[in-house]
Amino acid sequence: MFLFEIVSTSNGLKTEINRRMRLYSSHMQRTILFFLCLLVFSAVPALGQSEADQYFSRAAERAESGDLDGAIADYTKVIELNPRDIDAYNNRGNVRKNKGDYKGAIEDFTTAIEFAPGRAALYLNRGVVKMRMNDPHGAIADYTRAIQKDPKNASAYYNRGNARHALGDLQEAYDDLSRVIELNPDHGRAYANRGKVKMDMKSYKAA
Repeated sequence: MFLFEIVSTSNGLKTEINRRMRLYSSHMQRTILFFLCLLVFSAVPALGQSEADQYFSRAAERAESGDLDGAIADYTKVIELNPRDIDAYNNRGNVRKNKGDYKGAIEDFTTAIEFAPGRAALYLNRGVVKMRMNDPHGAIADYTRAIQKDPKNASAYYNRGNARHALGDLQEAYDDLSRVIELNPDHGRAYANRGKVKMDMKSYKAA
């Protein structure tokens, strides 16, 4: 009788232990599954961002090494992943400019300006392309916008001064280049170009 009670108690204990283990195992499986799902879904945006960052970094490296087509392809991929990435549009525009695709560059800078109308550098970059397209009036308009956004942008004054010089607007060119020197006294090219403007002004007066 005593042995039977021990066996019976042992079997009951094993049964209870097994039941509890099955419950615990089931609970753990559900818990693990829940956290796995949470991890996967929370990681999706981070993975997308990381992928865009990788393309962006590789694009910069390719542009630096002279692989302009590869850089354009990578910046395009960044834009596909994040259609509002202003820096990707701006950088792709610069690469397209260097490749001679001025129309594509203008499109990129214009799109970037639509997303960030307060960023002076975007107008400045578009102005540079317009000058290369022999559109000094359009370039001056963009340089002026850049100056309105950033009144201490020496590059905008410098480029506008050169564009005005090309159009024969000598006094305005002189004023712009003088402003560059005020903002950056070490800007050697501003002194040189202002000197050319002075010579042209003297020639004009002598004529």
